Amino acid sequence: MVQSNEDIKKALHGLPQVFESLSSGQKSKLRRARRPEELESISGFYVLLSNHPILQNSFWKMKNVVFFIPWIEHTEGISLGGSFSRAGIEEGLRIYQVMRSSYPNDLFYLMRLTKMAISKGNTKKLKVDWQKMSNILFYWGDDSKRRILREFFEEEHFTKNKPEEKENIHDDE
Repeated sequence: MVQSNEDIKKALHGLPQVFESLSSGQKSKLRRARRPEELESISGFYVLLSNHPILQNSFWKMKNVVFFIPWIEHTEGISLGGSFSRAGIEEGLRIYQVMRSSYPNDLFYLMRLTKMAISKGNTKKLKVDWQKMSNILFYWGDDSKRRILREFFEEEHFTKNKPEEKENIHDDE
């Protein structure tokens, strides 16, 4: 079965709703996973995949995606790197740690960064555009890491260098 990018996007888009329909025990077990590999022993992982045969064919990629579902609140238009910048993660040093690491440590460090941003924002979940983030995680690799870093610095540069609206203080003649 050939999987198109559109089919995958549609399937990924509905995962947070399926996550919310899980029992509190299943959600709790997914939240406690420290590494994507641990998801293989959690029934909630298989429940999430059971609704989407197209996702079952991408088992190892789905571990990356499901690993982050409990920690994300969909907010349209906010990139993952941008959300780290907005949360006050400084200088991207932690993002460089993700970039230098290989799988699965890179996702472990990305999760630590996510939880740090949640803590700094004093919220229960990180506000990110789920569609964008799920694509990054599904196609995880060096390009995804560079994209997060680029989004971080673009957001940081935009917010720090945004021109302030100033009142016109010139006298009319």
